Amino acid sequence: MITMQEKAKLLEAIAEENDGDLTPGAVVETARNPRHPLHQCFDWDDKSAAAKQRLATARQLISSVQVVVEIDDVMISAISYVRDVRKGRHEQGYCTVDALGKRREDSRQTLMIELERLEGGIKRARAIAAGLGLGEFLEVALMDIIRAKIRVQRKKKAA
Repeated sequence: MITMQEKAKLLEAIAEENDGDLTPGAVVETARNPRHPLHQCFDWDDKSAAAKQRLATARQLISSVQVVVEIDDVMISAISYVRDVRKGRHEQGYCTVDALGKRREDSRQTLMIELERLEGGIKRARAIAAGLGLGEFLEVALMDIIRAKIRVQRKKKAA
């Protein structure tokens, strides 16, 4: 197994070989060599890799479905399917947002997962912005997400 630090050094070397440009194609071409340490990170069996790609396409297809919802005379496009939180860590499955709305605890849990995803995204953007000297612009958004998480958790305890 390759460590995160080893991956970082190997990817940095590939980027350096390509004038600082790191592309998935360059990584695959480099890793194609069975003696390269990144070779083990890929599924080189075409049949197995194709099956994984089809599953990824199916996930993308499911997540692309949207419905139009009317809220206070405003039409809003919303996602139709979300991950079914009743599934185990290594299980896959989706349910409609409509069906989820009928399961109070599952809907809270799903909302918490989405808020945590947003929090992670904002923290990532904040780290990038800090490197550019713009970090303070995301503090309000981050605090809003944290407050939303607290409100969802309080409603759970009150129920």
